[in-house]
Amino acid sequence: MRYILFFLLSISVVADENPYSAISKRNAFNLTEGLPPSSEILDKIETPKIQLFLTGVTRWNGETKAHLYSKDLPNKYLSLKVGEQSGSVRVLSVFKDIVKVVNDGNEETLSFAFNSLKTTRLSTKGKPTVAKKDNSEESDSDKRRRQYDEWRKKREQPK
Repeated sequence: MRYILFFLLSISVVADENPYSAISKRNAFNLTEGLPPSSEILDKIETPKIQLFLTGVTRWNGETKAHLYSKDLPNKYLSLKVGEQSGSVRVLSVFKDIVKVVNDGNEETLSFAFNSLKTTRLSTKGKPTVAKKDNSEESDSDKRRRQYDEWRKKREQPK
């Protein structure tokens, strides 16, 4: 009985040791020495610049709004008044068709000439294709008209 108890205790002591502790002690990739503080790591991460497009400027009841679009934002369409902010985008001023914004801390000037969405233009080269009717076959409406006219003539004929 003593031997069984001794055997069980020795197994529990061996099981407490981590079989991978030799790897972390060896530190082959220098992973555990002097990590920088997390705030320093977060400062090094750069967020990509948000590309803004000016889609419109509205003036209604003395209130001017700039309408912006960006595929980089969760809310792709923004309508902001002067001084209003949404996320990292803030509108500073609106003058005619020019909008000054602060985009991620950088001041930008947006205009329809340089910052509008690209439009798709279709080519008008060549002549349009016209579907021609095949005169050898009558259309359904022509057939029905002809059948009706024949029926009417038969009906009007005296018996």
